[in-house]
Order: sequence, then structure tokens, then C-alpha cells
Amino acid sequence: MLKVASKVIQIVSSSINSGLIAPIKNQYDLCLLIATLTFGTSVDRQDVPYIQHCLRVSSNPRLKGNTIGQCAALLHDTIEDTDLTVENLLDLGVDSDVVLLVKNLTHTSDLSYEDYIDNIIHEAIYNKKMYPEYGNHLLNIKLSDIEDNTQITRNYSEVNEKKIVTRHLKYMKAYSKLQGALCLLDTQC
Repeated sequence: MLKVASKVIQIVSSSINSGLIAPIKNQYDLCLLIATLTFGTSVDRQDVPYIQHCLRVSSNPRLKGNTIGQCAALLHDTIEDTDLTVENLLDLGVDSDVVLLVKNLTHTSDLSYEDYIDNIIHEAIYNKKMYPEYGNHLLNIKLSDIEDNTQITRNYSEVNEKKIVTRHLKYMKAYSKLQGALCLLDTQC
């Protein structure tokens, strides 16, 4: 787990308070700044800056025109992979709808991957009553994440074929369940 919370909070807060940067009124710019500071020096398995994964997920056509979804996609791994918390994101000024999405996209160590996907589907359907677009946002962000995680260029530097196949089967099963949930919500079938 990356220990970045205090650094990110300090840089964002002091930059705004000192006037180095104007207060950020645009949620996307704020989330991009937080994601960049959070994952700025991290790299993935292929030694590519990890922030590129966040940017690819956020720019997926599934999320086009959906600022809340794009913001949550930028931050989708912040709580899972770092010491940043829901409270930290809210304190930094991230919109509560974005934070709720990030929270529900966070895979905690106490859940199997299958249970995690089932929880996302449950949250998408349950929260639709309070926030009609929520389910769409949640499912499309996770589908975008899986689409990026299964790109050949991201995964085939491994030589263990069995591991590659196992990972892809896990992702494809999850993808199918999430896509089915979108149909259940009467969207994008």
C-alpha cells in the first residue's frame, strides 16, 4: 500500500492556501491533480506510469460526457492501493457522489474478487433508487477498468501462460456479470 495521504493532502492544501494554484472549482481537474500526486511515481507491471491506467479508464468511451464517472475513474484505485481514505477525499473537496463511487469500487482484502463484483452489482441496483445514474456510473467504471486491465499490451509481459489465462477468465466472468447488471438496469443492452 502506498503511503501518500499526508503528502497529497499537504501539497493540495498548501498549494491552494498559498495561492500557488487557484482554488480548483472543476471536479475533474481536482481529481486529476489528486490522482497524479497519488500515483505520480508508481509504475505497473510493464514499468509504465500507473497514472496512465487511471487516465485510460477515465477516458473510456463508456464514460464520455459523464464528469462524475470520469472523476471517480481517475480515483478508482486511490483508497484500494494507498492510505487515502473516504474522509481524505471529502476533505480535499472531492464531490460526495464521486467519493461514494470510489468507495464502492474499492476491493477490500476481506472479499474475494467474485464477492467484490457481486457487491458492486448490489450497490448499483440498490443506490439507483436514491441516485438514478449511480448504477450506470458504477458499472461502467468497473467495466472500463476491466477493459483496460485485459488489454494485451498490459498483460502479456508475463511468461506464465496459466496465470494470464486464469486472470482473463476471472475478468471475463466479472465483465459478463457487470454487463448483465447494466441490462437489468434497462441501460446499454
